[in-house]
Amino acid sequence: MDESLVQNFVEEDFINILVNILGDKKLKPVHLHYLLSSLSHICSFNTQCRITAAKCGVIPYLKEQVQEALGNKKINEQTPREERTKQPIEHILPMMFEFTRTPAVYPILLQNNCVSFYLSLFQMGFPYPAQAVDALANWLEWSSDKKVADELSKSSNIQKIIALFQTPNPETFASVIDPIRKIVQSSKKVANSLIKEEFVPVLTNCLANEKAALVRVNLVKILSGLLF
Repeated sequence: MDESLVQNFVEEDFINILVNILGDKKLKPVHLHYLLSSLSHICSFNTQCRITAAKCGVIPYLKEQVQEALGNKKINEQTPREERTKQPIEHILPMMFEFTRTPAVYPILLQNNCVSFYLSLFQMGFPYPAQAVDALANWLEWSSDKKVADELSKSSNIQKIIALFQTPNPETFASVIDPIRKIVQSSKKVANSLIKEEFVPVLTNCLANEKAALVRVNLVKILSGLLF
């Protein structure tokens, strides 16, 4: 996207106007889909656009839309992929994941309790759990704020991470291993909490039953990160 066009979006208050329109409860689904698609497209290209959208208050709105979809069972582990593409969530989640690659947005993510938000995505179908773990890994790695690790280290949240290694979906299991490795390497506090919550026996069980060589290698890396 042309940089001068992006700059115009920021300077002309376009993003703020777009965010305000999204908050209109009378907005028709077809218009909502179009506006979310446009905002997602803009934010995917430029860091400043993501920062502007976050400062304009888009994050609480995006969270609300996702939580409504999850609460109403509009989308879950069993939702077919072709059906998910018709949901507003398909445009919302890429934006929420991109925010964790934008350090200037981290304080806003914390203000809006987004650690819990990303953890809530673990109940969704592939590839969202893997993308949510990767988002948390990025946030943890690039943030200097200890609150992210503190939140992740809570017993209930650690159990949600461990549950990913007990999922019956092999696609989800294989895809979360590398992001979990990054989390273990980035935070000793989270690693210690995983040990305390009996993650090591779960990990060794996965290792004993896994046949794929690359998956086994990454499992060993996680185990090494926990114990050494």
